[in-house]
Amino acid sequence: MISVKKDFSNPPSGLLKKGCLDNIKLTISEKNKHSFSTHFYRDQSHATLTTLYNSKCAYCESPESPTCVLRVDHYRPKDGIKNTSHLGYYWLGYEWSNLILSCEKCNRTKSNNFPLANESLRVLSPVVKQNLLPNKASRRADFPLLKAEDPLLLNPELDIVEDHLYFKRDGTIHHLTIHGEASIKCYDLKRTLLVVERKKLVDKVLREIKEHLIDFFDGKINQQTLNYSLYRVYTQMLYRVDSKSKYSRMAYFVYTHFDKFIVSQLPSQIHQRIILTTFELFRQKKLI
Repeated sequence: MISVKKDFSNPPSGLLKKGCLDNIKLTISEKNKHSFSTHFYRDQSHATLTTLYNSKCAYCESPESPTCVLRVDHYRPKDGIKNTSHLGYYWLGYEWSNLILSCEKCNRTKSNNFPLANESLRVLSPVVKQNLLPNKASRRADFPLLKAEDPLLLNPELDIVEDHLYFKRDGTIHHLTIHGEASIKCYDLKRTLLVVERKKLVDKVLREIKEHLIDFFDGKINQQTLNYSLYRVYTQMLYRVDSKSKYSRMAYFVYTHFDKFIVSQLPSQIHQRIILTTFELFRQKKLI
């Protein structure tokens, strides 16, 4: 999970159409019994969300693929909240700032869970204007009353999620805060396939570095070629840190904690010294 910036004031045009506004009015009277129109909250927002999230799940960073379908999730569930008597945030069912791109697995695990640090602060109903539409400002995720709920689930569009989560070289994710802990559990960010995919990032870098070092010590390549080969490895590492890449937050830890993730796994001190030296030269843009 990484933080993104969404313009809450500029929703896709489809969410501003009369048909969508009429549906928002209906939610006030029908509440969570309303038959929510996927034509509006899903079809009118999916393409924009896909661009915003670089075709990745907002929660686990898995890329869209034939086996990973990306859906439109309601951060605050539009139906009844699990383990509470709350009817759900039905008035936010078509709200742009409440729509997040999620893979099917994260979406299914999250379901209608939405725990708060203090249940007594949960917002129970919308602020309704005379035209029967919920007050626009009160629908936004950054509305003071909604923020005051202190949701335990991290919102990549509001929270600095990087302050709550960290990774280890085995691909596992860990929490720094109760919000991180709740998010890992609710989005099931420790599921086996995710851990395996994240660990592949580490294994690939380590394998390539070891191969180049073996070639160097076997006399198959000289120092100049070794430096160039390592330059390419480090460049790819840096590329994977980019938000457009899958599991970019895991890649960030590989790059910024290079000594713990990679260097410490090399077999000898001379190997470690060479890689530490070349990596530092790379960071200074002096390797080649």
